[in-house]
Amino acid sequence: MSVALLSVAAVALDALLGEPKRWHPLVAFGNFAGRIEQRFNGGGRGWRSHGVSGWCLAVLPPVALVWLLSLSSLGWLIDILVLYFALGLKSLAQHALPVAQALRALNCHRDLTHPLTLLCNSCTEFTVPNALAALALQVANAAFRVVV
Repeated sequence: MSVALLSVAAVALDALLGEPKRWHPLVAFGNFAGRIEQRFNGGGRGWRSHGVSGWCLAVLPPVALVWLLSLSSLGWLIDILVLYFALGLKSLAQHALPVAQALRALNCHRDLTHPLTLLCNSCTEFTVPNALAALALQVANAAFRVVV
């Protein structure tokens, strides 16, 4: 199946299903990567070789597994599912909408703290409306560039 058809199928699946409600593979991967970082970079004193080793442990096994599964007769389905989990266009829109609504209402500090934490964990330190708007747009733009 061509890359274009796989991409259309994954975007359609994202539009239809949206973000998984209970178990999201990217959240699980983030938690796994966090545990690896704690193990290899405890106290922030890790060496570069620790970072390389941690990256290899976090990235190479899932990539190898997906690659091996994609070689099967249902490889096209694996490709669509992996792309669907990585896209998140619908969930990005769902998380960015409250940010846009609060900016329109100009209740930035009170109304934006929670929605921005859904987009970016370190967003609570920003309180200036222009900084909040710029941050929300930057996060959405970066996510959109990855997809396109």
